[in-house]
Amino acid sequence: MPVYEYACPRCDHVTEAIRRMVDADAPLACESCGAEVQRQHSTFLAEASKPASNSQPWAGSGGGDCGCGNPHGPCNR
Repeated sequence: MPVYEYACPRCDHVTEAIRRMVDADAPLACESCGAEVQRQHSTFLAEASKPASNSQPWAGSGGGDCGCGNPHGPCNR
């Protein structure tokens, strides 16, 4: 089950809760003051379980002008 982050609009307490996806927006009380909390938009990190393959021409090549190795990459400075 996913972990969701909630913030209290009354006391600014932030908490995490493991909930089913269908229950992500169901009412939840603040652990600190009891007010209803609001779900926050969170980011997450996913890591590969094996090393990345070199199927991409820029992977691990050290090329490019932005340090990511891809001359047409997202940082393209």
